[in-house]
Order: sequence, then C-alpha cells, then structure tokens
Amino acid sequence: MSGTTVTQRIDAVRNRKALVAAAEYVFAEVGPDAPLELVAKRAHVGRGTLYRHFRDRIDLAAAVYEEHLNELERYVAERAEAPEIALELMTRIAELQGQARGIQPLLLRAAAGRERLAVLNARTRELLAGPLATSKAAGVVSPEISIEDLLIAIDMVEGALGALSRDKTPETAKRAFSLLIPALTSGPGVPLAQFWSAHPAVGAAS
Repeated sequence: MSGTTVTQRIDAVRNRKALVAAAEYVFAEVGPDAPLELVAKRAHVGRGTLYRHFRDRIDLAAAVYEEHLNELERYVAERAEAPEIALELMTRIAELQGQARGIQPLLLRAAAGRERLAVLNARTRELLAGPLATSKAAGVVSPEISIEDLLIAIDMVEGALGALSRDKTPETAKRAFSLLIPALTSGPGVPLAQFWSAHPAVGAAS
C-alpha cells in the first residue's frame, strides 16, 4: 500500500468522524431539516465529501446513532462487572440523548429511517441485556424490571427533552432519568403504592 493511499484513508476516516460530530450538533441546534451544507461547513469539508460518505440526512442521522452505540458498547465492556452498571449505562444514554436531540425524530419521519432505527433498536436491546442482568443479580435494580421497562424509560427521557436549547439538554436528560431511578430500583409498583398510601386524599379525588 502506497503512502498516498494510507494518507487518503486516514483523511477519509477523519472526515467521516468530523461529519458525524457536525451532524449531531447541527441537527440538535438547527433542527432535523437543517441544510446539509451547514453540516459540511461545520466539519470543514465540501459537499462532495459529505455525499461520498453519506447518501442523505437519514444515512447521516443513523451514523450518529451508530457512533453513540459504539461508545456505549465500549463503556459497558469497561464497566461490565460493576453492580450499578445498568443505572450508569442508562444515565450515559440519557446524556447522549440530550446531545443528539433531533436524531430519533428524524429517523422516525421516513420509512428508510424507521428501517434503520429498527436495526439500531435491536442493537440497543442487546446492549441493555447484560448490564440489566448484572444489576438485578446485585440487587441494585428490581427483579421486576425488564428490557422493555428500560426502553420505556429511554422513550420518556426523549419526550422530556422537547424544544430545550442544546446547552441545557444533556443535564435535563440526566435529571429526567434520575426521576425514574426509584421505579427501577424498587420496582414500578412500589413508589406508586407508597405515594397512594401517604396521600390517600389524592387517590380519593381521582
């Protein structure tokens, strides 16, 4: 392999990473319909380079999601034996949701995006399985909690982000998830039962 070829490959990898990072920022800051020229400009590459790597904005959004999953898989590999790994992982997922606000709605808008999202969601399920089992065995997470419950929690955080500005969303996402921790650690019915027991008048009013 010639030195020129090696340099070209290094440049291609660097450009792709720059485009993915730029897309995450632009879609969160400007919105899912942001001109792709803004992504190329932020990545300091031309439009031609962008389209050599990505067919369209769906392809670009899926790449952001995939990069997050790559990071999360590395995180789990490093922390696999930690008793709190499920809660740690969910907290990190919430942070990434805050950073990448706009990616999931973009993928949901078109059939091609929904197909890509289905594949990515299957990978997310696999990612959650080991940490959930570890934390349940350690008594950190309630034995009642399932992967479906964790996916619901992820969707709830996504819904909480709304139209917040980018600089607020990572911390807001973490805070939104922290509100769900009692249900994950005690079981979904326990906090609610405790609430009704402590506030019978509220239950009567409803």
